[in-house]
Amino acid sequence: MTGTPRPAAAAAPVLLIPGPWAEDALCAQTDPDLWFPEIGGHREAATARRICRACPVRAECLDYALAGADTWNGFTTGIWGGTSPAERKQIRRARKAAAA
Repeated sequence: MTGTPRPAAAAAPVLLIPGPWAEDALCAQTDPDLWFPEIGGHREAATARRICRACPVRAECLDYALAGADTWNGFTTGIWGGTSPAERKQIRRARKAAAA
């Protein structure tokens, strides 16, 4: 084979199972579908976010999501740590800019 070699595929990040903090998450006591509303499911998303505001492990959940737990087949999904996928995208951009 001639020419330039093909770049190696990027390794997928390994996501760990949530820590013991997840046992205290309020979402674990509700319908899981609430956290992954259908497109246009604003009422469900608002309910999930309201529950998140009172959750004692909200910060841990958000950190877990930002580490990649919120990504499914390359798309960010669901309500994590009281944030939407668009809000988490903004947080990631801000963190990346701050690190630069």
